[in-house]
Amino acid sequence: MNDYFECPVKRDRIKPDVCAGRISGDFKCSGDCPHGDNTVKALVPANGNDGKIKYDNLRLTLEGKFTENLARKTCDALLGMTQSTPFWWGDYLLFCEAYLSDKASQFFPEHINKKTLQNAMWVCRAIPPDRRRTELEFTHHSEVAALEPNEQKRYLSLAVDEGMSCKELRQAIKGPKEEKPEKEFRCPRCGHAGPKGEFE
Repeated sequence: MNDYFECPVKRDRIKPDVCAGRISGDFKCSGDCPHGDNTVKALVPANGNDGKIKYDNLRLTLEGKFTENLARKTCDALLGMTQSTPFWWGDYLLFCEAYLSDKASQFFPEHINKKTLQNAMWVCRAIPPDRRRTELEFTHHSEVAALEPNEQKRYLSLAVDEGMSCKELRQAIKGPKEEKPEKEFRCPRCGHAGPKGEFE
């Protein structure tokens, strides 16, 4: 038996008494392992003739048959996770702020742009979970975050009902564009002033 095994998260060599349990031939880091938790979780459960998709920190794995139906479900699940990530970051940072106070900054990820994190935190502070709409992206919520709560609800509902893009929602909040009056033109010969079209 080998004295060391490769951690599936950090890819470095660790003693077998540090990590235990096999998943698809790899060792899984336990909860108290310094290399983190690499537990496999179900992304799309098995259904009928479809197989099952699982994920861990490093990969997706397939059990059974990969069908078109499973492909669609997996795509929807991945898109849902991607869409939810900014909300998760924002809520996480609010937890850090509320419960860890002056120690919170040490838990902020250094590899993510600070402005991105601050924006996520600001949006999640302004729009609590019960006001968020799963049909819309995080950027839709960013557009209404500066509004009063009732206005947030109104515009988020409008965006859902009308199928608005972020740009369309932004324009709806700003209101219709005001038409600029046509610039007055003065004839250099006679001095008459009026719309330029009159002189053409």
